[in-house]
Order: sequence, then structure tokens, then C-alpha cells
Amino acid sequence: MSISNKTNTLKPIWISASILIVLVVFIAGIKMLQIRALSKSGQSNGPPPIAVATKLVQTVEWIDEVQATGTVVPIQGTLLSTELPGTVQSINFESGQDVAIGDILLRLDCRQERAELASANANSQLAQINYARAQKLIASKTISQAEFDISEAEMKKAIAQVEQIKSRIEQKTIRAPFTGSLGIRQVQEGQYLKAGEQVVSLQADELVYVNFYLSQSAYAYLKEGLAVSVSADVLGDSVITGKISAVANKVDVSSRMIEVQATLPNPERRLASGMYVNVLLSLTKKREALVIPQTAIVYTSYGNSVYLSKLDEDGSTYRAKQAAVALGKRKGDYVEVLSGVTEGSAVVTDGVFKIYPGAVLLLEDTRAPISELAPKPDES
Repeated sequence: MSISNKTNTLKPIWISASILIVLVVFIAGIKMLQIRALSKSGQSNGPPPIAVATKLVQTVEWIDEVQATGTVVPIQGTLLSTELPGTVQSINFESGQDVAIGDILLRLDCRQERAELASANANSQLAQINYARAQKLIASKTISQAEFDISEAEMKKAIAQVEQIKSRIEQKTIRAPFTGSLGIRQVQEGQYLKAGEQVVSLQADELVYVNFYLSQSAYAYLKEGLAVSVSADVLGDSVITGKISAVANKVDVSSRMIEVQATLPNPERRLASGMYVNVLLSLTKKREALVIPQTAIVYTSYGNSVYLSKLDEDGSTYRAKQAAVALGKRKGDYVEVLSGVTEGSAVVTDGVFKIYPGAVLLLEDTRAPISELAPKPDES
């Protein structure tokens, strides 16, 4: 084979190889351009937006209130008991009965005392007759002064004996010391009672006390006549309004709490002695306050803050901006903000722990938790 024939055979191979190399370089160039474009696109878009819910900062009417658990205490209450031992002769009341002051509730058998009283009355009458006779005799100097003094002493002794027996008879009669309602009877007719044995409880329940404790920080606001509202399970949705009637003059050293007493009307007797109740006390008058939901607060050791939803300069993207806040009182689901935000600003209330300063936000305000100043559980 000649050299010219070999050259003619190699030409198609070189041409094919050249075309293949050009195609490879072209495809590689396109891929490099695509990779660079994707890289630039990724750098410009950043991480995906974070879904959050926001709520506007608002101004509301605010009253500084405190809550406490109180105990119902009767204004007048006692446990009636016997002063002397004896057998129950008669019972003149029923459990739960209303009684008036002075009503006779129970009598003990006092037949022995009445017999002693009859004898003592006879002795007293005789002693008084002897004394009257002695007065005439001493005037005529028929008897000595010593005899007259003995007669006078015997008369006084006999009269005192009568009064002593009458007192014992009265002590065996139990009367209502004040108007009120009785509890459950503890005795039966014919039962022998020892001295001091319980008979029945008596409570004056037209008015009641409610005793409760508050933190010493409330002391400056407490004064007699301040209104309180009392609620309890037995009251259902209704409340009873009363007034503070007394404030302790010292703070408990161990708890740093101060005892407060309120007086409440109880005409329907819905509150019973010893019952636990919820007390709501307004310490100040109504005022305006800037508030946000408590779920918006980020609590840290170096201070409290919130995240605000702010539009970029181009007005197309919402971003998170962190703002330090000073907090005041809390009520229900809200907290008072003293500084750091302004009315109408949008604060993040849901998803606050997923974001960071400058994060892109996706607003989904419909998922925001419901916040109330006076929330109530569904079963309340």
C-alpha cells in the first residue's frame, strides 16, 4: 500500500475525532454554565421562608387585678355545749333550723336543783324573818350587836344560796346566744351529757367573712372599703361582691404574705363556713395599656424581646426584626409592654422559636392562637 492510500484512509478518522472533541467541549461548557447559573440563583434566593403568625400590638383598658384563694368564715359562729353535766330532758330544735337570740334550744334534767331551790327559798324566807326580828330587838337593846350581825349574815347566806341554785338551773338550759342557723344536732333526748359536751353549732350567715392572703407588694393598694368579687363552684357563673373590712397590720415573716378580710352578703346562704372561694381584687382604676400576647415573648437571661414582622425596602418580603422590650403586669393571655414596641406593630406570636433576626417570613395569621384578657376554660 502506498503512502497516499494510508493518508486517504486516516482523514475520516481524524475528522470524526475532531467533531467528537468539539461536541464534548461544547456539552461541558453548557453544563458549566448551568451549574454557575444554579449557584448564582441559590445565592440570591437564600433559605426558604418560615411560616409564622403575627398579631398587632394594641391598646386596651387595663385594671391591675390580683387573684387569691379565700376561706369563708362566719361573722358569728360558735359550737354550743353544756356547762354542767346532766341528762337531756327536752330538745326544742331541729338540725338546720333558724333561731333567734334567746330561744331555748335544750334543757337538762334539773329536778334535783328545783328541790334544792324550794328548800333554799324556805331557808331564805326564815332568815329574812329572823333578821327583821333582830332589827327590832337590837333597837331595844334586847340582843347584842354580835347576835344581830349573825342574823344578818345568815340572811345574806340564805339569799346567796337561792341565787346559786337558780344559776345552776339556768346553766342547764341552753339558749341561742345570737340569731342564726343551727347545724346538725349532736345529742338525743335522755342522753347523759358531761360538762362541755357538744350539742350543736350555730352560725350567723346573713353576712360572712372571706379571709385570704396577698403578696406584700399589694399592701400599698389595700384599704378598707375596696371592692372584691368572689366566685366558687357552688355559685356557678355568678359572683358575689363585697368589700374589704380589715387588713392585717403585719406581714407573715415566712411567706411574706399579708392577711386580708372581706365582708360579703350571704342572704341566700350559698356560702358555707369553711368553703374555699376564688377572690378577685381590683387594685387600681381603669387605664390604657399597650399589650401583646404572652406567646410573643422571648425570655432570655440578658433580657426579654419580641420579633417584629417588617417589609423589605422593595415591599415584597417580610423579615424578622428582634426588639428588646420592657414588660409590666400580666393578665390572662396578655402582658403589658412598657417600651420597645409601638401600637400597630406586628409581633410574631406563633413560630417565634423557629426564627432569627433577618429571617424571611411567610405570614399565616389565621393560625395565630386566640388570646384573651379574661380566658375561661371550656369546662368552666
